[in-house]
Amino acid sequence: MNLAFLENRNIFLLASGGLDTMTIIDYLAKEVKARVTAGLVDLGQAGEDMQELTGYMKDAGAVDAIILDGRDLLCKWGVRGLIRPLAVYGSGYGLSTALARAVKDYLAWQEMTKRGMDNGGFMAHGATPKGNDQTRFKKGMRMLCPTIKVIGPWNWEPFRAKFPGRQEMFDHCVGKGLHITSDPKEPCSSDKNVWGCTWEGRQLGEALTPTDFVKLAMSVHPKNGLDHSQLVTITFEKGWPTHIDGRRIENLFELVNRLNDICGPHGYGVVDMFEDRYFGDLKCRGVYEHAALKILQKVYDAILQVVMDRQTRASFNNMSQALAWEIYSAEWFSPMVNGKLAFFDYYAKFVTGTVSFELFKGNAEYRGMKDVPYSLYDRGNVTFESGGGFNQAWSEPWLEIECLLPETRHHAGQVEIP
Repeated sequence: MNLAFLENRNIFLLASGGLDTMTIIDYLAKEVKARVTAGLVDLGQAGEDMQELTGYMKDAGAVDAIILDGRDLLCKWGVRGLIRPLAVYGSGYGLSTALARAVKDYLAWQEMTKRGMDNGGFMAHGATPKGNDQTRFKKGMRMLCPTIKVIGPWNWEPFRAKFPGRQEMFDHCVGKGLHITSDPKEPCSSDKNVWGCTWEGRQLGEALTPTDFVKLAMSVHPKNGLDHSQLVTITFEKGWPTHIDGRRIENLFELVNRLNDICGPHGYGVVDMFEDRYFGDLKCRGVYEHAALKILQKVYDAILQVVMDRQTRASFNNMSQALAWEIYSAEWFSPMVNGKLAFFDYYAKFVTGTVSFELFKGNAEYRGMKDVPYSLYDRGNVTFESGGGFNQAWSEPWLEIECLLPETRHHAGQVEIP
């Protein structure tokens, strides 16, 4: 593959600041001779000094390195796309990384447009040819701005020939004195943002391997949770989380972070599962930390149980499952996602209430609910005692109507014992 067409071209790299980033910047700048602007997106991945990382990326050869703040946008989209729809992929993945890729695409498009790079410019990423992210970056940008060409160095034969694996990348960066924080010998790799941390690869590829070796970043393994329980009370107002333990928190990013701090030490929201990748339907194993995300979904679901009727909930569940797949497969900007979000946003206006759960060793037990003005629950109607608005004399005529079809089936010879 001849990469001469990229010589002296401006390339905007969606950077993480890790091993892939440093290797790709060095390769593009020194071997391809392109002008690289590295865009580091702040998604609330605590523990990283981003200003420091921009300096290291310039040392690697970037002509410019900037920080794009995606924290508020990711939190807002997370409430609309993950919490309100109760979206979960497979057996428990909360889609934190999948949604974050859409935020990165959007912010890259905005920044490249400001820089005049939206008409024939290049956006690069560090995703591998076997993973989902290459699809997310390319599909997302193709919807937002088809004139931006998305390139992935891992898909280039010359790049793979020089760096067939992470060990070669590591040796290259060490040899050149480039700053790196990861080690290819680490048991698995991670990707973190305010909504969670995903772990995959290396030792996690073994189906028989327990996950105890994974040093979780935002929480602990449930068995290592605190030895005392903790009550957490969360309030929603018209579909938005607003209070924790009676204290209003205006900033959504601060609220999500606070819930991570509360729920993480109890091992709540940790998921170990096999997932089907979008790319090639490849089976892969992952460990996911979703402390704040899972507790917010649990509270939201508790309120839905009393404000949503059965028929609406059936439609809700179908759309929730479909939306989870669409987010996973990079359709965030599509009409089908926007149509479903409109439904979930509409129903969110009925989701107001305060719910308490008790956290202990990975579990959250329901402890009570109050101040739910749109509740359909009427204790008087469902009590087995007399009273309420339900007239017990209505039951027998209704039962006769309900049994008409079963009797008709009998006479038609359609009843069989399984």
